[in-house]
Amino acid sequence: MTEPYTRVVLTIIALSLIVQLFFSLWQIFLLNKTVKNENTTLSSTFQKTIDDLDKLIQRKCYVAYRRALEPYVNKALKNRPLINDTVVNNISIQITKEVLEEMSESYRAKLEEIYNAEKLDDIILELVYNTVTEMAMNINKTSINKMNLISRFGSISRTDFDK
Repeated sequence: MTEPYTRVVLTIIALSLIVQLFFSLWQIFLLNKTVKNENTTLSSTFQKTIDDLDKLIQRKCYVAYRRALEPYVNKALKNRPLINDTVVNNISIQITKEVLEEMSESYRAKLEEIYNAEKLDDIILELVYNTVTEMAMNINKTSINKMNLISRFGSISRTDFDK
């Protein structure tokens, strides 16, 4: 007679444990989704801040390309048209100073959340230097092609043509 009651009690305990397990797993999965959403929102905010910094540096470097690098090569095409490290370093330092001066405190605080605050200036300088170096290499490649073209035309003499 006690045996059926024991089975009923054990069944009720087992069912309550299954329901409790279901709710705890459901809460873990629900909580995990909200944490993932917060992480994706946070990472998208960081990514937007980094993209904004990249666009700012690209814009500044493009202005330097048009105002400083390209005229430097065009003026010196017959002499020394290649952009050397001294020019790249000077322009990189100047652009970095401009970027840091124009940066608002709130944007700087956002960047300091992402990057180490002490190394932020170095990171910006490195980004600017890499961009300016890439632009200088493209200009050097173009100017070398122009120099080769000029030397080809300069080497043509009257004897090269049939009369």
